[in-house]
Amino acid sequence: MELYECEDAVHVALQQRRPQYIVSIINKFLAQQHTKGKSTVPAIDFVCLDCRDDGPEGKARAFFSAPPPTVVFCANRLHSAQEVEETMVHELIHAYDFTVRKMDITKLDILACSEIRSARESECYQRAKLLERVLPDVEFFQKSARWLNARCVREHAVRSTSSMFPAGARDEVDKMFNQCYTDYSPFLSKQSSPNKSSEDV
Repeated sequence: MELYECEDAVHVALQQRRPQYIVSIINKFLAQQHTKGKSTVPAIDFVCLDCRDDGPEGKARAFFSAPPPTVVFCANRLHSAQEVEETMVHELIHAYDFTVRKMDITKLDILACSEIRSARESECYQRAKLLERVLPDVEFFQKSARWLNARCVREHAVRSTSSMFPAGARDEVDKMFNQCYTDYSPFLSKQSSPNKSSEDV
């Protein structure tokens, strides 16, 4: 994806309901902190770059950087507007965890938790919603859908966590999974969850 295409896709993604909702919460918090002199910027920023294969970006499609709080999109690793939106939601969960909840995502257990939450809301979200719609509302099928989604989240979280902590990623994701998989913040409890009939925020 060219840089201008990435920038256009970011602009479109920011108009979508779920990214817009997370951004509004982060920016409200940052604006309050800025007024109190505790933040140098009143809003999160979004940047498209051609990323290298080394350094903080590694082989990621995007990454969150702070300070100042910034979501960086690797245009050379993104291929569609849908992928940009998915990646945006993933990184916004990290941004929310770091900025609003003050979670230190440089620590293995905290990063594992944030990766679980990010994977549930991004890479595994659309498939889970699809399964929810197409499978019969029968406990066996719904239980299978929940199992498939949990497996998707677990594997994506392990992969993402291992980019920073190759040795302990799987064990830490397993340890943190139940606690963090059911943590839906900043969404209202379970409204963004797969396998629920209510609309997502």
